Amino acid sequence: MNPMNLTVPAEVTRAGLAEFRGYTTLRSTWNVLAACAVFALVTGIAGSTFGNKPQEHGKWGLGTYGLGLYAAFVVTAVVAAVAGLRATSRWYRDDSLALAVLFTPDRDLLAGAKFGAVAVFSLLLGVVTAVGGTIGLLAGGRSGLPVGVLVENLCSGVLAAGCWGVIGASLGIILRAFGSGLVALVGWLVAEPVLWAVFGGAGMPGTAVLLPGSASIRLISVDSFPNASALAPTPAAAIVLLLWAAGLGAGAWWLLRTRDIDA
Repeated sequence: MNPMNLTVPAEVTRAGLAEFRGYTTLRSTWNVLAACAVFALVTGIAGSTFGNKPQEHGKWGLGTYGLGLYAAFVVTAVVAAVAGLRATSRWYRDDSLALAVLFTPDRDLLAGAKFGAVAVFSLLLGVVTAVGGTIGLLAGGRSGLPVGVLVENLCSGVLAAGCWGVIGASLGIILRAFGSGLVALVGWLVAEPVLWAVFGGAGMPGTAVLLPGSASIRLISVDSFPNASALAPTPAAAIVLLLWAAGLGAGAWWLLRTRDIDA
């Protein structure tokens, strides 16, 4: 077979386009993207205006210049998780999963299209946040930002948004309800710092690096808190968060394939 003649199967194209159109035709999609970009712009301006440049042996990788950017990426990761949760839990809220399976009988394809659309939208949220935050930082007219750290920070923040979007979508399939998924997300965000304290009290503070919140904080605040035992180095944190997203995604995928639609 000539590799130049390879084509995407029609059913794959149809399933993918259906999911992506579900995003592009909704006004809320563009509103959320714009809101994340504007929030990052405003917080970036605030950080560059009132913050200080990185100090030697300081705890902030971008100095307090970067606090606004860090805050913007935290909000974006949460928004991505909630958006992913909403995208999959709607199947069960609207009883539309049976209809989706009718048009896309291959549940592997159905899950792949849904997760693909969620991941792309979540990464796009991260990208507009990175663009808005960078413009905000530059608008302050300050100098002294380490370009390498800034670029790493932007890329890591985008990755965190993408992973949390997949995590949210996975919870929507596993729990089959937006409310339950939201409680699980909020509950984990509250419980994880408690686990850090428990691990620290038990003499195992490094165990916290295996948790998704710890990995996210490291990705969003690259080179900050260099001596924090609960935060892994950035490459390791990226792997940890990717494994959480992949693990929950695989579990949700398996449930979607094997669980009865009406159960």
